[in-house]
Amino acid sequence: MHFPSETVTVNMFKRICAVCTLAILTGCASLMPPAVNVGDSEADLVAKRGRPTNRYTEGNERIYEYMQGPWGQRTYMARIDSTGRVKSFEQVLT
Repeated sequence: MHFPSETVTVNMFKRICAVCTLAILTGCASLMPPAVNVGDSEADLVAKRGRPTNRYTEGNERIYEYMQGPWGQRTYMARIDSTGRVKSFEQVLT
């Protein structure tokens, strides 16, 4: 025998589970930022990855550092050539 309050409780539980699942999936998507491609403009790079952690210059190239994770466990370096285009983008820690 089912009581109306039991049905309401089960439906509420299902809704809460659905909302939690969506929240978790949304959180995971934010951990994987959009891909940076060789040839992207400097503005595209900043739009995709945000402000760099550090900026360096080497000759006529600019190097943007993007540290991620606790203590910078994943660090990406973007080399930008003199024309303002991404020359390389790679994870530099092994």
